[in-house]
Amino acid sequence: MDMTELLASIEKMLAVATWRRLDAPPGAPASVLQIERYVGEHGDWHVSVHSFSIEDQGFAPGARGAEALAIHRSNGYVVRLPRPLAETALRAALAARVH
Repeated sequence: MDMTELLASIEKMLAVATWRRLDAPPGAPASVLQIERYVGEHGDWHVSVHSFSIEDQGFAPGARGAEALAIHRSNGYVVRLPRPLAETALRAALAARVH
């Protein structure tokens, strides 16, 4: 499977994954509390998404950035998702109304 096929497979999986929000650990510093964390799982795929404020980079108030990593447990793939796909993962997590 080439990278284009792999990313397309991940994108399809994001919409059907089961999502949950992770809470920051007790006593975490303020910088950690500002990061929203979500985990999505479907089949052998595990996706971790971190969302953070990007206002200090000149974006509008409330603007958020996203970083994401996808891991396929059975074949050992570890893929840092490109920004557009990380944003798709964040939208999927938010659409799932995770708590």
